Amino acid sequence: MATPAPAAWQTTLDETIAALQHALGSNLSSVVLYGSAARGDFVPGVSDLNLLIVLNESNPSAHEALAGVVRSKPDVEPFAIGRPGLLRTARAFPAKFAAIRRTGRTVFGSDPLADLPRFPDLERFAAEQALRNVRLRLVYNFVKRGSDAARYTRFILDFIPALYSACNAVLELEGQAVPRTREAQASLYASLFSVDTGALLELAQLKRKPQPLTAAQVSATHARLFAIVMAALAWTERRWPV
Repeated sequence: MATPAPAAWQTTLDETIAALQHALGSNLSSVVLYGSAARGDFVPGVSDLNLLIVLNESNPSAHEALAGVVRSKPDVEPFAIGRPGLLRTARAFPAKFAAIRRTGRTVFGSDPLADLPRFPDLERFAAEQALRNVRLRLVYNFVKRGSDAARYTRFILDFIPALYSACNAVLELEGQAVPRTREAQASLYASLFSVDTGALLELAQLKRKPQPLTAAQVSATHARLFAIVMAALAWTERRWPV
């Protein structure tokens, strides 16, 4: 039986962790891989390698050492935080940490989130805020940039991860088990929100082989994505009444 080929990002991850250990020494506490690589839908040349990097002490010398590693690795997106500030940072950015909990896996050191409390009220507020921000961005960019198909295509491909993240955060807070792959997540939205999510699957294919949408496709894509966002908001509003 043939040995499976390593993931496209695995070499970069291994090299980055080794370089971080060398540059930071004992100041490197933990590294958590999250985002597309952890979910299993990383696209080489398109996706970022998202890393939560926890330092025992976050200071300028540590930042210099960290910069020396990641500046030579354009695919790596570092989210660096000192361990003393981890609790209050998690409270200040509850939606981001909920997303890291959802997809992340520790690839160096111990799990830095294992002992952190959750902040349910703040997480619900942040989750709905993120979903409403998705709606505002979607409308703004269609109105402002929809006449430039190439520019709008770039926006929409960058925008889709935020839509998934916002929907997933709401579902997770309502106790829904969110699958790891984008295809399975789109299927879950279709079931729970009672909406056609085919546009998400089509855009996933477009991201793998980017080319500008036509003018007609821009309008149709906006309408289909707007329907998904509004269905998600309606589902949320029924569960979190004001």
